[in-house]
Amino acid sequence: MGLLWIGGCQSVAWQNERVLGADVAAIQIEGSVGSALGSVVSIGSQGLLVGAEGTGQVLAFDLDGTQKWCVDVPNGVGMRLGWTESGVWIWSRGMGYRFLDEFGQWMSEVVEQSATNVARCPDGSFAEVHTPGASVVCKEEGRIWTVCADDVCEVFREQEKVGQTSAGSAVAWIDEQACWGDVQLNEPDASGGVLCEDGWNVQGLQGEHLGTAIAGDRVAGQFSKWLVPSRARVLGVSGQTTWSVEHAAERSRLSLSYYDGTYAVGVPGALGQSAQQGRVYLLRTED
Repeated sequence: MGLLWIGGCQSVAWQNERVLGADVAAIQIEGSVGSALGSVVSIGSQGLLVGAEGTGQVLAFDLDGTQKWCVDVPNGVGMRLGWTESGVWIWSRGMGYRFLDEFGQWMSEVVEQSATNVARCPDGSFAEVHTPGASVVCKEEGRIWTVCADDVCEVFREQEKVGQTSAGSAVAWIDEQACWGDVQLNEPDASGGVLCEDGWNVQGLQGEHLGTAIAGDRVAGQFSKWLVPSRARVLGVSGQTTWSVEHAAERSRLSLSYYDGTYAVGVPGALGQSAQQGRVYLLRTED
């Protein structure tokens, strides 16, 4: 991958962007007031899972946006979730794991109170990290994880240190390269960015904190009041059209998931007609 620089000439960059749900056709799933729908999203062959941390719920949808079921998740803060071969797993900070069948019926749970973030590995085991602000991903390519002290985090690919970043930054595999965000949340107006071990990088714009989410070949950050117009963006790592999200709470983050050409973009801070409610965009793309 080469260098992709996103900065300067903001009016021109904005004119080249495409607004999700307006310029880019997408299924829109709206949350209820205060639900923060889209706090976390996960796509698989079985459909779409969506977390709503505001109301402590997990919802399942077909890939056409039809809701299949909804379950309550007590203490759903810091939620992670995904599909298994037989159903669904849900983890929430301080509570541990819950396992459901494909119909949303409870099967079992495992109490776990020390992890700060988790990811499910291809063999069915779970990779865990235990420092505040740390991230982890576990795929066929291997495991990428961070260890954080205050706002500074070391990035590891398996046991090898490959970089340094800031707390709250996502990690991911892109084209078999270990990559990580650098969101700089302790600096309110920071641009953020995403870096890879081969030297590829992309920088965000003012207040965007790019790198809070990475999935497929796209990266995202937070809604920034400093951009004109105010918006959040989903950038393609290989020059694909940038998607933008309008009408969300300041500094609210995006969540991303990708599976087989389909993206889910969660906007937990999306604003409705009268209040914050959350929204998810579900779209198929060829780029």
